[in-house]
Amino acid sequence: YYDSNYYYFYNRTLILMPTYLGAELQGNIIIIFNNHVSPSLDVYDPIKRSAIVIALALSKEEAVYEHRIRLEQDFLEAIIENDHSKLTDLSVKMYKIDWNAEKEQIFAIFNMERHDDYRSDRHKFEQTIQKISYRLTNWLKKEDIKAIAMKKNDNLIGLFAVNQHQENGLDHLKQLINQFQQDIVREFTEVMISIGFSKKAMGIERLSKAYQEAKQAVKIGKRAYGKGLVYDYEKMGVYKILFSHEHIESLQEFYQDYLEPLVQYDQKHGSDLVNTLEMYYINDSNALASAEQMYIHRNTLNYRLKKVEQILEIYINNIDNKQ
Repeated sequence: YYDSNYYYFYNRTLILMPTYLGAELQGNIIIIFNNHVSPSLDVYDPIKRSAIVIALALSKEEAVYEHRIRLEQDFLEAIIENDHSKLTDLSVKMYKIDWNAEKEQIFAIFNMERHDDYRSDRHKFEQTIQKISYRLTNWLKKEDIKAIAMKKNDNLIGLFAVNQHQENGLDHLKQLINQFQQDIVREFTEVMISIGFSKKAMGIERLSKAYQEAKQAVKIGKRAYGKGLVYDYEKMGVYKILFSHEHIESLQEFYQDYLEPLVQYDQKHGSDLVNTLEMYYINDSNALASAEQMYIHRNTLNYRLKKVEQILEIYINNIDNKQ
């Protein structure tokens, strides 16, 4: 039988003292005596005092945790708003809590949409997003992934640190996020999750651009490939031009990513790779026709095309690259 928080069994006494933080139960202090102990102030008061000390320690720990969360949220908001004055100041504070903006990192945006059958229930959708947000937080802890995340409208925005001590750390991180997406959509079947990756960013000045890249990856990827997939801004090639409103910037970026290396190679070696690639695509990848129009041997053309693939590290007959 028990009396209040005292439990008696087999000539032993168990004293249980609940520990609260505000109105929320945090746990219990449990003490077991090997004999029968009657309820008294001499026994009860020291345990109560211990519970108060623990509650105060938990309160301090929670205050520190909440401060960190606010700091992280402010940091992400400054990146989103591209407020460089705030960002510079916040980056110093972030470094103190072991977030180094100068190391390799990427943005990932988790964009969530309801399937047609669930469009009428906005409240349930909000609850689902909150559950997925909690799931993301727990998953980050489980996988020991260093990240800052926040919910904004129907998106979860994450800034992920790349593990520098792991071989192919960036690819491994993307694979883990991809697997997380697949696990979540299997559990929450009413939601489609589209994920956009930015390019790798290093340095405080690159973060706002990286955020925009992840945002564009979702926007462009959904239009080009369909919803509910994972899109990598770095691999979107010509789609950055076709579906972007910032045409000039996208054209410049496309040139830097794909054409500039060939132009520089041609200038250095006196070759004709840019023209060769253009002629090859104009002729719908017909090597013989391209060689004839350029008045070169087909083997010469094939050699040049292999050189293009080596320089750009792409397969030129891939349909996305051809477009």
